[in-house]
Parts: sequence; C-alpha cells; structure tokens
Amino acid sequence: MSLDNLRQDFTIHPIPEIDDDLETTATKLKDLASVVQKGNSLALWTGLKAATPQPRSDAETNARMQMTPSERQVYDAWKEGKYQIPEFEWMGNVAVVPKGAQSLKKFEKRAIAMDIIWGWRPLSQPEREDKGEGEGSSASDSISTNARATPENASWLTFNMPATLPLIQAVVRVLNAENQAQQNPHAGLSEMEIVEMETARKIVAAAERNRSRELERIRLLTRSISQNTEVMKARIQSLEKRLQSSSSSSSSSSSSSQSSLSPSTLETTVLRGGKRKQRESD
Repeated sequence: MSLDNLRQDFTIHPIPEIDDDLETTATKLKDLASVVQKGNSLALWTGLKAATPQPRSDAETNARMQMTPSERQVYDAWKEGKYQIPEFEWMGNVAVVPKGAQSLKKFEKRAIAMDIIWGWRPLSQPEREDKGEGEGSSASDSISTNARATPENASWLTFNMPATLPLIQAVVRVLNAENQAQQNPHAGLSEMEIVEMETARKIVAAAERNRSRELERIRLLTRSISQNTEVMKARIQSLEKRLQSSSSSSSSSSSSSQSSLSPSTLETTVLRGGKRKQRESD
C-alpha cells in the first residue's frame, strides 16, 4: 500500500470491550480481521489500545538490577579492567564439593564464572566447551591443557578466597540472565512484533470472553423458557384431561338413559297411546 493510500484508508478501529454484546463484538472482530487480511498492523490500526511497547533491556542490564552494591562495584571495575585478579593454583586449589544436587549445580555455575573472570572464555560464551566432564570429575581430570575451572576449584575459592565472591556472584547473575533471555519466547521478536502479538491476543481474549458470556446468557434464557413452557404444557394437559373426562361422562349418561327403557315399559307406553287415540276418535 502506498503512503497516500495509507493516509486515506487509515482509521482507528475500536476493539471489543467487556460490555459489548454479541452483535457488537462480531462487528468489531470482522473489521479487525479485515485489517489483518489487508496486511496492516493490528496494533497501529487500533491506536495501540490493547498493548503498549515494553522497553527492552539486555541480560547484563537485568543482572545489574539484581546485583548488590558491592557486586555491582567490583563487576564494573572488572569490566573496565581495573580489578586485580589474584593468582590461582588450578591444580592445587581444590576442595570437596558439598553434597547435594543443588550444591553441585551452584559450584558448576561458579566454575564457569571463574573461567570467564580468569580469561579462559569470554562472557558472551557461557557454555563450557569441556562437555566430557562428568559430575564426579576432579580438578586434575578437567584442567589438563585447557586449565578450566572445576566445581572443586569453585568450592576451594568459596571457602578460602571470600573476597572474590562478590565478583563471582555478579558474573553468575549475568549468566543466569542470559539463560533466561534465551528461554524467553519473545527473544526473536522486535518490540513492534511483540506489541502486535499482544494486541491480537487481547482482542481474541476479549472476543472469546464476550462470546462465552453471551452464550451462557442464551443458555440460561433458553433453560428458563423450557422450564416455563413445561408449566404451560402441564396446564394444557390438565385441561385436556378434564375435557376428555367430561366428554366420556356425557356419552355414558346418554347411553344409560336409552338403555333404561325395558321392552315391557315400551309395550305399555304403546298400548296407552293407542287407547288414547281410540277415545279421541269416538
């Protein structure tokens, strides 16, 4: 679409509201679906009513927000090259890792942080390259020519070089933030694409909510109509039974009246009638 056409056609479309009835919701949804079918931005053509851009921050910024003042201070100094990294005897400075799965994970993460701080790997590559190491690997097994830190090195450092822990913890926070960013389902989208997705989701949610509410209202009204109709039908059936009963009673009464005249009675009646006619003729 050209810019001129966009200017002519561009209008802000209303989105479904919580108090919209079924017809209003359907009309709005049809208009919004037309916007999408024409390849236009749902977020822009609704005036960004359903979603607003969320400022993005990188993993390091998120991590810095979680750091303590001392961690942030030493981390900034280390990033600027002003932190004096102490010597470390990789082969000798080892200690048993405290028992427990969570404890092992913690010291493995600290070992990766040590790799980064001592320059064995850049901060942007947190995954350890020596993937052949098992959980029970020792310092001598894992260092070899790579001289990589092990959980045993991290355990020794924790209890013997506590002054370095703030920097270790700061780097671990950055690593955790990077992992969370990679697991973020929105990580591959731009801010505008995220807004577009949020807008569509909120519109669909509002439409579905209104549809469910109206269908429930219709269901309740239909049930009420059915219940009240049954009351009326019961009255009709009651009156029909009375009508049938009355008709049967009338037929029975007429039949009984006719059957009550016996042959002798009829004969007597005929004779009396004949005598009356004879007297009248005399």
